[in-house]
Amino acid sequence: MNHFYGGEKTKKKGFLLLLSVIALSAVMIISAASYFTMNIGMTANVQEGGTVTVTIDSTTYQSGATLDINWGDIVAGQSYNREITINNQVNTAVTPSISTTGTLPGGSSITLSDTSEIPAFGSRNCNLVLNVGPNPVMGSYTWSAVLSVSTS
Repeated sequence: MNHFYGGEKTKKKGFLLLLSVIALSAVMIISAASYFTMNIGMTANVQEGGTVTVTIDSTTYQSGATLDINWGDIVAGQSYNREITINNQVNTAVTPSISTTGTLPGGSSITLSDTSEIPAFGSRNCNLVLNVGPNPVMGSYTWSAVLSVSTS
């Protein structure tokens, strides 16, 4: 038994007293430093920023541009490619797609060789592909395609 400190009970009381003083001091410091408090509700709408450009045949196009591609003479069952580069300068990932309107040669289609997600500030080289059907009716055809690049 330790007579100098007054035993275990005294030690526990002393420790509890010290802990109480420290806690009270912390509360006083915090409350003494704060003369005014206010909760402020805030909202924000994060917008996508930047642009997407597409380069075809060494010419760079902005959104909304019009391009006429003359595929020339095509042969049934063959595929034809135009290399394109999609530059994503938007602060979010985007995904390219293509759709057509009008009449393509029978059984033909227009596709993109790669429609995977393009990361923010990335670019992608792919091909615009004209797949000519196996038995189209001979003649001239006119159609339109819309290349879209949208957020993923």
